[in-house]
Amino acid sequence: MGQAERDNWYFGVYAGVNFDGGTLTSLDDNVIERRIAFGQIEGPDNIAVVNDSVGNLLFYTDGRVFKNKFHQNLLNTPTLEYAFRESQQVVTRNPANENQYYIFVTIQDGLMMRLSYVIVDMTLDNGLGGILIDSAHTVLLNRVGQQMTTAQHENGRDIWVICQGNGTFSSFLVSPAGVSNVPVRSQTGLSLIDGNFNNYGAMQASPNNELIAGVFPDLGKMMLFEFNNLTGKLNFIYEDPSSTPEQDVQPAPFTSVEFSTNSKVLYVTHNTEGIRQYDLSNLTQIPPYINVTPQVGSLTYSHLKLGPDRKIYVSNRGRSFLGAIKEPNTVGLGCDYEVNVFNFNTGNHLLDLPTFLLPERPEGLSFLNICLGESTELKFGSDFFSTTYEWDLGDGTILMGSDTINYTYAAPGTYTVSIQGFDASGNPTFSDSKDLIIYDSPTIEPIEDIYNCLENNPFFFIDRQDDFLGTLDFSVFDITYYLNEEDALKRDNDIIEITPQMGTQTIWVRVDNRVNFQCFDVISFDIITPEFITVDIDRQQYLCDGQDLILEAPDGYISYEWNTGSHDQNILVDTVGDYTLTVVKDFGQFNCEATVRINVDVSTLPIIEEIRVNDWSQNSNSIEVIMSSDGNYEYSVNNDIFQTSNVFNDLPLEDYQIYVKELECGEVVQSEELFLLYYNKFFTPNGDGFNDYWQIINSKREADVSITIYDRYGKLIVVIDPQSIGWDGTYNGAPVPSSDYWYRVTRSNGKTHTGHFTLKR
Repeated sequence: MGQAERDNWYFGVYAGVNFDGGTLTSLDDNVIERRIAFGQIEGPDNIAVVNDSVGNLLFYTDGRVFKNKFHQNLLNTPTLEYAFRESQQVVTRNPANENQYYIFVTIQDGLMMRLSYVIVDMTLDNGLGGILIDSAHTVLLNRVGQQMTTAQHENGRDIWVICQGNGTFSSFLVSPAGVSNVPVRSQTGLSLIDGNFNNYGAMQASPNNELIAGVFPDLGKMMLFEFNNLTGKLNFIYEDPSSTPEQDVQPAPFTSVEFSTNSKVLYVTHNTEGIRQYDLSNLTQIPPYINVTPQVGSLTYSHLKLGPDRKIYVSNRGRSFLGAIKEPNTVGLGCDYEVNVFNFNTGNHLLDLPTFLLPERPEGLSFLNICLGESTELKFGSDFFSTTYEWDLGDGTILMGSDTINYTYAAPGTYTVSIQGFDASGNPTFSDSKDLIIYDSPTIEPIEDIYNCLENNPFFFIDRQDDFLGTLDFSVFDITYYLNEEDALKRDNDIIEITPQMGTQTIWVRVDNRVNFQCFDVISFDIITPEFITVDIDRQQYLCDGQDLILEAPDGYISYEWNTGSHDQNILVDTVGDYTLTVVKDFGQFNCEATVRINVDVSTLPIIEEIRVNDWSQNSNSIEVIMSSDGNYEYSVNNDIFQTSNVFNDLPLEDYQIYVKELECGEVVQSEELFLLYYNKFFTPNGDGFNDYWQIINSKREADVSITIYDRYGKLIVVIDPQSIGWDGTYNGAPVPSSDYWYRVTRSNGKTHTGHFTLKR
């Protein structure tokens, strides 16, 4: 009877029921129109009904329209946004604001299904409530399925919202900081290859928040998962083997799941075969299911929902009555399923049952605030006979009090908490126990602001991590960094580095308990950049010809510090390596420090490995210089103008010599003299003293050159001596006729060049 959050139900088409002390009364004031199309309700599979902890109706919604307790439109209720058909929706409290509630729905955007939420604030419209406009359908995740459920975080305050899409489960944390944008993901049980077939169905968390059951009708699967309500992770543990269809057999049409109040019995509706019961008392060996509805008849089973009287209620498609499992904690037919326990005055098409807030006071022992240093609230719910309670807090402390006490533990650890109830006469009524884990919680020491003066100077937080953690144990705590407090509180959009800009940049530091990230501390510091200091010193310098090098720091600083230990402005070095210079500039109210690193290396004499010549042109020859190693070089032909490019183009037919200068130490090397080869395109061997001979120009200056001449048919005419005056136009002493002749030049490096010229008489 303590779960008054479930006292008022609205569902189906205009159907409703009220629970008052175990007595059911039909409600005929449901005004949300839910049209039926092709046997399905338009919109989600459940209406979210929000009642307060004592059972007063606050509002209800189908994900499209929102109605207040007087069944009028809630302020700012949308009219165009539809929750996707057959999807679930869930509602949670805002842990930071008792007047606010989050409604999570799956909306359809074209072909995309997106998880979104709106915030209802009950202080609006004179206490009747309204939607915060800025929150209307804030999208959290794209490509989600229709399954959704909620579970309480182990800290007793925060709420997990769990959904599924493409085979991956996503858990979003709702905390005092808001809804986290970054989910905890679990790839378990389902696969991407199942495609859209795993998008339909239902999920439900157990009352103890340690299990999640899901049905996937199109896959024919009923699956059970362990849920870590501290981390938000799911772990697949069971699939009903009888639910897996054989080849060419239609999958089992599962529709809904629900747990008993003790979380040890699971019920699953099969559309045509009734209700299956699973004994979860031993999760390592779950026996085959039991059908608790042997006489199905013409009923079509659709949904299950745990009521405030601890019974599980059953809806049947198209009927105007509810069935019930009266003793759901009992395994076997003793669970006492009854087909019809309540008839409605109005309403029909019972295709669904509503969704509610998690109970403010869960069944049995529960704990709120489980971080070291917090005042832990210990509660016991759902007991009607005790007037006093004896609490054994597990650390040697025994307290007498009510069903709710507060206690601050002195150290982290696991404590077995026991409670004994007594009636007014002092007689024991019940006892219960549960392990409580108190997690170590960090306290961050104040962090001094950091002054930066270097432009384009990335700041890597990991380099200062030990300074930020101080005496905190790295094995127990984790540290992350954020650009604003909101992100830090929600653990969204953490950063690992920043390149400071001019001005002040606030950095938020969050330290979490590695096991329970809800035990955390947040602090901020500033990176202040008053101006960018340019330390005018070459970052790469060289030792030349074994000589010492003077590293000269610029003027204008109040102090200098080298990693050699010297505080002089200039230092003399004779060894290669990295040298660090730290300078300090006085800005009046503070000093700003800048650090630069100078690498000292040995400069080696440049070595020309190869010179590639592309000649055989009158004015368009080129030379390319290939060095034996990379370096900072300039190049020149004939020691004239130096250039950074190692290629010289458009060179006329002249003699050349290449010079290479190494810029760090000024060393210069030169090549041997280069002679470009060329030839005349015609000659006239007529004895007039002009063009009487044909020869390769510069052939005399290049050693080991072979020159041969052929007629147009490939017949060898002559082999020319490169040292001679050239060919006179004869073959075996007789003049050859006017024609085109071909030549082949083979150079000492093996390269050949061919061409042709004209003999004119």
